[in-house]
Amino acid sequence: MTKLPLELRRMIYEEALREDSIHLSLLQGQLNARRCNIHCCSCYISPFRKEKTLHMALPLLRTCRRIYSEAVEYLYKSNHFFISTDLEDYPTTGYLSYFFLPQRMAQVTNLSIHWDLDHQQYFQVDLMRERHRCEWFRSWEALSRLTGLRRLHIKLYFCLDLWEHCYGTFWTQNSRELLEPIKKITAPRDFVITLPNWKCSTKIDVGNSRCVFKLPERDSSDNDEGSI
Repeated sequence: MTKLPLELRRMIYEEALREDSIHLSLLQGQLNARRCNIHCCSCYISPFRKEKTLHMALPLLRTCRRIYSEAVEYLYKSNHFFISTDLEDYPTTGYLSYFFLPQRMAQVTNLSIHWDLDHQQYFQVDLMRERHRCEWFRSWEALSRLTGLRRLHIKLYFCLDLWEHCYGTFWTQNSRELLEPIKKITAPRDFVITLPNWKCSTKIDVGNSRCVFKLPERDSSDNDEGSI
């Protein structure tokens, strides 16, 4: 292996250490990583099924120090990482630095996050418990430290269908403060945030960030409502 040209070895490392997407979550104080289809994630149902085991050639990193030093960066830079804040997860994003060395944090290039806003009352800043407020802003601070990010896609959503009754008002009053940390995330060129409802305003100051806001499609009930 070490007799091969460095460029060829790098191609091998990238292929051997790459998964389609890796779902990261904190479970019982440990960072868990598993294969996941982020378009129809079902990890919360059965996170430890065999088919979710990572297929990457991790033993390659244990071959020798030279191969480890050459290959380890591809574990981070070649993979699409996914984090969600659904009912099975703790706020994983804010604690990545507990498990990744600073140089490895800087090698993460591709990250998607599905952020459930009503799970911890994130939708209303004034009603947040102090712990939840700290977790929200800690998560954004952690994202600002991922200096190697090229792509960051975040989907904000509400699990409960209460937009017309309360969430719409809360979002209007608090979205600017909740999204203020975006201004510090300047690394990713492909930075997209999908807002929780098609009625949300996209007129939010992002500072020097390249963030672009996207609105979700209107569901059938919204269309029916508008046609009355």
